[in-house]
Amino acid sequence: MLSFLPPALLPYAPILFLATATLLLLVARVVVKNGSASLPMTALPTSLIIAVTIALVYAQPFVNVPMLTADAFGQTFTLLMLSAALCAVFLSVAYEQAEPTRQFEFYILLLLASVGMMLMLSATDLLSLYIGIELQSLSLYVLAALRRDTLKSTEAGLKYFVLGALSSGLLLYGISLVYGALGTTDYSTMVIASQQLTAPSPMLVVGIVFILCGIAFKLSAAPFHMWTPDVYQGAPTSVTAFFAVAPKVAAVGALLRLLYVGFAENADMWQQIMIVLAALSMLVGAFGALRQQNIKRLLAYSSIGHIGFMLMAISVNKDAGIAAVLFYLLVYAVMNVGAFGCVLSMRKNGQYVDSIRDLAGVSKTNPLFAYSLAIFMLSMAGIPIFAGFLSKLYVFQVVLDAKLYTLAVIGVLSSVVAAAYYLRVCKVMFFDANESALDASPCPVTKTIVVVAAVANTVFIVYPAQQVFAFCERWVSTLQ
Repeated sequence: MLSFLPPALLPYAPILFLATATLLLLVARVVVKNGSASLPMTALPTSLIIAVTIALVYAQPFVNVPMLTADAFGQTFTLLMLSAALCAVFLSVAYEQAEPTRQFEFYILLLLASVGMMLMLSATDLLSLYIGIELQSLSLYVLAALRRDTLKSTEAGLKYFVLGALSSGLLLYGISLVYGALGTTDYSTMVIASQQLTAPSPMLVVGIVFILCGIAFKLSAAPFHMWTPDVYQGAPTSVTAFFAVAPKVAAVGALLRLLYVGFAENADMWQQIMIVLAALSMLVGAFGALRQQNIKRLLAYSSIGHIGFMLMAISVNKDAGIAAVLFYLLVYAVMNVGAFGCVLSMRKNGQYVDSIRDLAGVSKTNPLFAYSLAIFMLSMAGIPIFAGFLSKLYVFQVVLDAKLYTLAVIGVLSSVVAAAYYLRVCKVMFFDANESALDASPCPVTKTIVVVAAVANTVFIVYPAQQVFAFCERWVSTLQ
């Protein structure tokens, strides 16, 4: 499909198309000068651009060029990230119809963030990784503060920007230290340089620590999670739905390539860091959400806990751990897309609400919504018969095989504690007295996404899960 392009441009083709189409969409808006453009005129082109990009990524041949690569590893994560971005566009339709924000800017920034995430997933050099992270981050800073008339949104954007600037500084400083120790920022050359070291380099150790701290911020891993609850609560819900999945997919994919390729010879340096980050993230995610009354803040702490489970699998430093991460990430994406679809359906008298108390008795007035959200909560808790249980089971299996027993115990205890706040949401919906009913969701797209995600979380464990996990195991060998 892309054979007409010069070989040197093949790895760049999807990224170039997405960036060019985004700029053309921006120019078209300026030329038309139609400040009252209807929502389909912004959501529809965005959906088409992402869909074409997905097709280009799928058809892209696997080749390598300086600083970037196109391989099955990057293709898998890129397709998952773009699918999450497309779902965020669909979910934004209902939100923008009910509470119009700055809809055109939302779609442009979402596309620009996707360009940055594609760069992150294709990067084979620390500099290209940094450029991708910064392009993504700058777009996300503005998205968090998109509702400038709302104090919480402005505060969320400011906090995210200040802490994000600090993490970018840590990341860039770490890159400079690694370059000073190894004389290169290219992943494959870094491996060769590390093999030639006659003794551990303190500069290299400090550089790896700083780089991992910077990426941990993008993952919202504890103790670099401070921005997450405030940004999830303050940002428009359609933005939060995008935050919850796509950037996590990109950060995890970029981290895997960096650790298992660039720092493959330095596993003894980064493995302990991953173990500490995993343990702290699981504990903070479990205990931090216990007293939350806001559903978006609860989901923020939930995401921190889930990142802990992914980092636990990464710390195994084996191919089985990478396969478990991909499987977990796939289930995580489905759970969160469905959960935020439900949050976008929480309206009373035409106004969006996000308090858990507002879910009281919703099982009697809106059973489809209640049972769908219950499925997502139970799946996140890791209750058997749901996909979330199977993803956690695979992670625990690889961790136990690696004899990381202490980390496994922390994971089990965190899961038990986290189950309390997931079950509390179900208890409010099914057993608390109904104070005032939620409005029926008027958007068929949101309903469709919620139902499909709920069904996937229910039937995924029966047959498709084995096939998907087998695919994950075959795919691991393509990491380069």
